[in-house]
Amino acid sequence: MKKLFSNKAKGGHKKGLVAFLAIVLVLVCAFLFYYENNKKQTVSNDVTYEEIARRTIVSSVSGTGTVVSANSETVSTNLFGSEVLTVNVSEGDVVSEGTLIATLDTSSLQEQKQSLQDQISSLRSSQLEYHETFQMNQTNSEAARQTQITNVTERLNAANADLEAAKNDLATTQAEYDALVASTQSSEETSSTEDVSGNLVNNLSAQPNVYSLQLVLETKKTNVSTLQARVDTLQDTLDALNAGGTANTSDALAEYDETVNSSVNSLQERVNELQEQIDRGNVTCVTSGTVTSVNVEPGDLYTGSTIAMIEGVDTLVVEAQIDEYDIADVTVGMPVMMKTDATREEELQGTVIYVAPKSSSGGSASSDYSSLLSGMGFGDLTGATNNSATYLVRISIDTGNDRLRLGMNAKVSIILAESEDVLSVPLESVQTDADGNTYIQVKDEDATAASEDGQIVNKRIDVTTGMEGTYYIEITGDVEEGMEVLIPSSSSEESVDDLINMMGAAGGV
Repeated sequence: MKKLFSNKAKGGHKKGLVAFLAIVLVLVCAFLFYYENNKKQTVSNDVTYEEIARRTIVSSVSGTGTVVSANSETVSTNLFGSEVLTVNVSEGDVVSEGTLIATLDTSSLQEQKQSLQDQISSLRSSQLEYHETFQMNQTNSEAARQTQITNVTERLNAANADLEAAKNDLATTQAEYDALVASTQSSEETSSTEDVSGNLVNNLSAQPNVYSLQLVLETKKTNVSTLQARVDTLQDTLDALNAGGTANTSDALAEYDETVNSSVNSLQERVNELQEQIDRGNVTCVTSGTVTSVNVEPGDLYTGSTIAMIEGVDTLVVEAQIDEYDIADVTVGMPVMMKTDATREEELQGTVIYVAPKSSSGGSASSDYSSLLSGMGFGDLTGATNNSATYLVRISIDTGNDRLRLGMNAKVSIILAESEDVLSVPLESVQTDADGNTYIQVKDEDATAASEDGQIVNKRIDVTTGMEGTYYIEITGDVEEGMEVLIPSSSSEESVDDLINMMGAAGGV
């Protein structure tokens, strides 16, 4: 009988335990329901609030850039293979348009020019003599004819001797030119299969020599043609005299003048080309500004590289690299706000004036994301961020400031869109419930005043969000300017999910 009673007692205890757990479960569920849906909540007095205010909300893309010149010049010339005689500027010098930057050796070009000018003088002298002979030949006396024959014969012999010497000289120069071209081609073929480090400078040096020798060769060909025309004319004159006729006719004189003038014009064109080359030996700049680099020294063999870089200081721009994630939103004409360390807290205004159509291979400017991740302790992610493509964006500086200098870093914020005079709250004050509804919690002044223990009481207000800025977000709903909105502290308060997990881990329900 006692055993039977005992069994019944144990059964009653089990039923009581089940009933107790059921009551606890109901109470927990009621608490969670109240926590999520009751619009009035009591919190401690040390939480943070901020007033709902009207602001201009800006959507922007941020990055960093470098102050550079809007007008820069890469100073160079095409006198390849010439020796640098002088360098007339140093880094940091301020220069104006037309300033002499460097001088190169043009002595070989000047010698060629002088040779051509001598040939022109010789042709003009011969032309004058021919005209004098023509006047003499207007008399038809035999004595005059014989004198003319002697005179023309002497001139013809001299012309033939000059022609023969010119031909031999041309043949020698042609052989030198052919050998140099063959040597250059052989060096190029060798460099394609062997180490090219030694051949590069040789090729650069050989190419100007080929060009210079080609100019000499063309000059000598012209000289041979001119001498040949002179010989032919004198021979025609001598044949006419030997036949008993007059020395020249008007037609012969006109034909001779045409030949000489053609040769002179050809030579003069070559003289003009050489003079242009000589003028390039005095290397000047076309931009006023500051010399930011000098890349040659006296005695160097110029190979076509940049002699100096000139950057104008009158007009400055900022060049920034924008991440591929944001670049599609950036267009020319967008306003930009900028700050630099040199200009302190002053915000400089600017405008996007150029967006690169192709990603950059690299640059000194970088996205803010890398520095942000590094500052948060996620340094390992910085490398991954830097591997993404970036695009060059050039920004005009519309606000003048004499503290700006070339090479300074600038923080830029490209304004994509903005909403003016809208109610806004801090981003972190907007919360989302389990159903995806957005809401804020504001201080309930009446409930707080009526609280017996002095605790602040909040109430929930559902809102619709609009434009999102860097720190604030636009909201609409049953809200007014001046309401104090709660800014939750995720580090000091545990979420409902954390509460449920903690209770489950303790084996409560």
